Amino acid sequence: MNNRIYFLFKTIFLSLIFSSCIDDRHDLIYLYPRDKSQVITVMTNYSSKERIISVGKLKSFEFFSENFVILDISGIYLDADEIGVCWNKNGHKWELVNDGAIIKENKLDATRYIFRNHLFEDEKGIPNIGYYIENQCGTVGTVEGVIYQNDSDIIIEYD
Repeated sequence: MNNRIYFLFKTIFLSLIFSSCIDDRHDLIYLYPRDKSQVITVMTNYSSKERIISVGKLKSFEFFSENFVILDISGIYLDADEIGVCWNKNGHKWELVNDGAIIKENKLDATRYIFRNHLFEDEKGIPNIGYYIENQCGTVGTVEGVIYQNDSDIIIEYD
């Protein structure tokens, strides 16, 4: 009898863990600066390991036509999937990084928007998120939606 109870408890416990991991993914995220003067849409198809980052607020993969980047995110470990963004920096409306993504297509207006798929490196060649934690910047985990700075300049909205 004790083995059955233990097995039942273990099965329920593991089911809760795995179902909570799956439910934490956010397929559609909107990123705004504090004043909400801009919006970036981050659409992710986790089954095809593809992500589209686009200027403006979009609701579907079918409705983007300009100012977007298509990414292959198959090489990014799900729990390490993070986006850093800076608003109105170096003459650009925004600068965004998704470290480890592979750029499949980039149709962003490079005079206004910058996308990077690698973090800047420090003097020792070690990738460093520091650039994206300065004023008017912030970082967010795409799976759990956690903003990593207490005083971040990112507002997140989910659809």
